[in-house]
Amino acid sequence: MPNMPEIPAFTPPGTPPVAPPDAVIAPKKGPMLAAIIVVVLLVAAAGVAAYTFFGASPTKVLERSTKAMAQLKSVAYKGKITFEPEGMTPEPGNPLDPSKLKRLVVTISGSSELGEGKTKSAGTFDASLEGLLSGSAGFEFRDVENKVYGRFTAVPTGLPIDLTGIVDKWISFTKTEVTPTKPENAANNSASAEKEKQIRELVKKTQFFTVAKKLPDDSVDNVKTYHYKVALDKKNLKQFITESNQITDGKSLTADELKKLDDELAPIVSEQADLWIGKNDYLIRRVFYATSTQGVVPLPTLAGTPGVKGKLSIDATLSAFNQPVTVIVPENARPFEEIISEIFGQILGAQPGAVIPPVEPNGS
Repeated sequence: MPNMPEIPAFTPPGTPPVAPPDAVIAPKKGPMLAAIIVVVLLVAAAGVAAYTFFGASPTKVLERSTKAMAQLKSVAYKGKITFEPEGMTPEPGNPLDPSKLKRLVVTISGSSELGEGKTKSAGTFDASLEGLLSGSAGFEFRDVENKVYGRFTAVPTGLPIDLTGIVDKWISFTKTEVTPTKPENAANNSASAEKEKQIRELVKKTQFFTVAKKLPDDSVDNVKTYHYKVALDKKNLKQFITESNQITDGKSLTADELKKLDDELAPIVSEQADLWIGKNDYLIRRVFYATSTQGVVPLPTLAGTPGVKGKLSIDATLSAFNQPVTVIVPENARPFEEIISEIFGQILGAQPGAVIPPVEPNGS
């Protein structure tokens, strides 16, 4: 057949020309790229603003945590304390020679009401003195209705006196009572409550820690947390102690007392601890502290004796914030005075002419 002429496709009037399929249309890159850069910068700026102004910065988290902890009404706790003493002086002939102590391990748990005038609490602890005594000492306590009740749940062997007779028997300790029946007692109650209130306000405004390092976020008991390595702020801690002393004793620390305070704080503030702080409520969920491997930390002086040096670790978790605390008064509790008289009787009863010393009331 002869070649037919090509008939062009019908195009309605007003239709714009269509590019061939293989035609490449080059986009205008300038405006689009600029728009993308602006969006990225705006997102980054929003992130920085949120981090700075909405509580995500470590400093602001610590500030909010301090205020949140100071407002707690109650808390439950559990933890473990381990101490390995060093340089204990041998005491030959002493059945409880402290130089034999290799490690002290204490586990604790309980719950407590907090706040002005609140003292209701209950808990347990178990202590083992490895190398010194066999077994462990277990103790349970309850603080309610102006009395403290306690009982041994276990006693170690190797003690100079047999305490198995008082295991699982409740002992009551009457706290010093200050009632408002007399004007002077009412004034004492009022003054104590006011001082406690001032201390709590001082706690709220004091920043005790500085962030040494921000660690990856974590969780404690399925609660999302911030995780920081922190150090005590010596300046703020010293100021807190000074102002607290002014509130409680009505006087400032002397130059000698300030010097002694500096000396006692020096080995402590050089150490660091781990804090886990809840992301939603800013409450401290866990605390871990361990002395560095470079040295030892002197423990606080007790009863005028030299401070004990050793390696210390503390691991504690907090929970059940602001939940009701139920404490039941135990039945058949015996006064502390009776129990201590029996113990002195065991010690001195075999000695001719021995006299049991009088016991002061209120368990002191």
